[in-house]
Amino acid sequence: QIYPLARARHGVPPPAPPAADGAALPDLSRMTKGEMEILQGLAERRQKLDARTREVEMRENLLTAAEKRIDERIAELKKIEASVSAVVKRQEEAQERDIRSLVKVYENMKPKDAARIFEDLDLPILLEVVERMKEVKLAPVLALLDPARAQKITVQLAERRIMPSAGRATAKAPAAVRPVGG
Repeated sequence: QIYPLARARHGVPPPAPPAADGAALPDLSRMTKGEMEILQGLAERRQKLDARTREVEMRENLLTAAEKRIDERIAELKKIEASVSAVVKRQEEAQERDIRSLVKVYENMKPKDAARIFEDLDLPILLEVVERMKEVKLAPVLALLDPARAQKITVQLAERRIMPSAGRATAKAPAAVRPVGG
């Protein structure tokens, strides 16, 4: 194929573009040099526009493919999120069962035995247990604790009731019990 500039240099007229309405095209052999240059400029412009159109179409296709991959990744991440949420929920339920089991154990102990264990138990774990204990079972245990320890537990329970932690199961907290000797 001979390009428009090469055609002009060699005196070869450009191929006649098809007429949109079926009308006869002008005879290129009768055109002036200026008219030929205008036609050549228009042909070059058309080529540039066609190239740009192809480039835009290619970019659209790339964007569509990228969008599809992103949508697939989002769907995959949503599945992972649901899976993680299910695992977390099962773990929270298991932890709650374990705490409730401990509560039953301590509620069935003699108050002096439970108090002896409560003295050395880490406060966060102790609070989870005491918070779920029945008031009737908790009161005698608190009464046997060191007054400072009983006061600390009572204050922490009161604070939990005022500002419950996010994600922590809210169980009925026992009413504040005055420590013995306080």
